[in-house]
Amino acid sequence: MSGRNIANIINDLSHKEKVSLTQTLMEGIKKVFKTAFSSSFSVFGNKMGFRNNIDEIVYIISNAKKTDGYIARASKNFLQKALKTGFYFDGYDDNFALKINEKFESLILRSGYSVRGFLRECLKNYIDFSNVYIYKSYSYDKNKKEFLKQIVVMPSLGWTIKKVIGTTVLEWSYENGSECKTYTNEEIIHLTFNKETHEVFGTPFMMSTLEDVQLLREIEARAFEDYFDSTIKKTVVRVGDKNMPATENQLNEARRAVCDSDSSNDIIISGICTVEVLQPSYVNPSTVLSASKERVMSGLQSSATQMGVSGSAGRQDADTQNSNTAVSVEDFQENLEDALNPTLIRELIIEETKKEVDCKTKVEFKFLQTFNEQERKEKHYTHLFVSGMLDLEEARNSIGRNPKTIDINKTYTKLYNSEPNGSAENASNPKNQYGSTGTTKKSTKNWQNIFLV
Repeated sequence: MSGRNIANIINDLSHKEKVSLTQTLMEGIKKVFKTAFSSSFSVFGNKMGFRNNIDEIVYIISNAKKTDGYIARASKNFLQKALKTGFYFDGYDDNFALKINEKFESLILRSGYSVRGFLRECLKNYIDFSNVYIYKSYSYDKNKKEFLKQIVVMPSLGWTIKKVIGTTVLEWSYENGSECKTYTNEEIIHLTFNKETHEVFGTPFMMSTLEDVQLLREIEARAFEDYFDSTIKKTVVRVGDKNMPATENQLNEARRAVCDSDSSNDIIISGICTVEVLQPSYVNPSTVLSASKERVMSGLQSSATQMGVSGSAGRQDADTQNSNTAVSVEDFQENLEDALNPTLIRELIIEETKKEVDCKTKVEFKFLQTFNEQERKEKHYTHLFVSGMLDLEEARNSIGRNPKTIDINKTYTKLYNSEPNGSAENASNPKNQYGSTGTTKKSTKNWQNIFLV
């Protein structure tokens, strides 16, 4: 049915039928808001068991991501920013670090993942639920030596503590529908984020904002309800007066005229009458909505601009918001590094060396910094090096480069027998057609006598 046909049908309705249709639509919209936004968090107020499992909170967050745009977008923003930077392996011996990198990638490929896909699964569970469960399976090579054959990132739902000492889980019970299986801590790697010392499970960062999101959606639903209430007009017809009361026939005639006529048509009835239209007032809830949104954005560690909400944030505000988000992303990355290195990476090192890890065989999985952060760090330490505050080894260590791998004879100065002459542009305060407003931070540095590659 086309929109024109629908409009014709609505125009043909009587005033009474239009009022009834408007009330039906309003009730439908109210039901949609209450179902979509409120029911997703309806169990949040209950006492959730963190002692044995966190299935309840995982279930709530999973549903919230499907029904609430702010929560879904915040999760996606953090995930994409965390994956964008890439990773590397760092160790005392670069060749050995490269070998562990190859073992890690081979393990991931044997397990049916791409490296990016494996990290995506880990980070997604880490960001949303603060808990990652990795199942390890072993096999034997032709020399009958056991090796780690595959790993699988398991679902976040269904895990219950079966045997624990303090906060160290010795046995897990995993239930998936009708299937229930027991795993030991040697088979399962449990990675946590934001874990309290006395807790076994990590606490999802979204947990603190779920009630605020529910409140915001309820306020929005009430605002829509009040708005539709304000669109319904009531027509009051007074027939007759004190000196000449209306007869029953005149009252019936007035009822038929009001109920059967279109609201845009004139009403003509016999007798003395006055007509008055009543319309409920509508109070703009922008102040309450704004305060509720700020609470939600703060809890999700994001800004309205990053959530796709149009605003008047200037360039400086946008830079500050992006910097704050970068801090949160680095926090997720660093915690995942600290969780993977003493577990999965350590096992790969022991498998390669056949002995426990020491300072010379220690290799760490690390995420690369974002380009902006790495660029700022390199400029800063280059400036200190050129100023004579650091030597070459200190400078290269500070920017994450191995001082032993540099070949001075292949640097720009030695190859071309000249000194590089340039400057680092002021990325924080660029010039445009109106010039520059100036900045309190000096970010232009002279690039001379630089041996960093």
